[in-house]
Amino acid sequence: MDTSVLIEAHKRYYDPDIVPGFWINLAKQARRKVIFSIDRVRGEIHKHNKFLTEWADNDFTQWESTNNSSTLSKYNELMTWSAKHSRYNEKAKDRFAQAANADPWLVAHAMATGCVVVTEETYNNQITSNLPLPVVCKEFGIGCTDTFEMLRDLGIVL
Repeated sequence: MDTSVLIEAHKRYYDPDIVPGFWINLAKQARRKVIFSIDRVRGEIHKHNKFLTEWADNDFTQWESTNNSSTLSKYNELMTWSAKHSRYNEKAKDRFAQAANADPWLVAHAMATGCVVVTEETYNNQITSNLPLPVVCKEFGIGCTDTFEMLRDLGIVL
């Protein structure tokens, strides 16, 4: 899961005071090892707010490490691809390559593990000022879906 899934859910439609079932179900699915995210998404969440930080530390148990040879190899492949890609401007490429950006790590880990990326970003291959996750995923043959499809696929009813 991308950081956007958790931040958007918290800010917009699954506030924990109103829909605690969303957060409970995500944590439950993580304990069952059905869903996970990566350490770098956790790092981004820690910068967001108190609820998400506490939830990430206490309830959601599946934070996979990106510090492994498979993910690092795929990350290098992504960095080479993005640097050479002519569609995106230099600012977009620089943002994508920033060490604190979890996006390329998320895709690299999905490439290494054969998993699907869940994000709130939408597919738009006309954008040149950003490298949207769905576009990057499609380029590398990685499945990509959104929060609502993930909930449907998991059979979660709130």
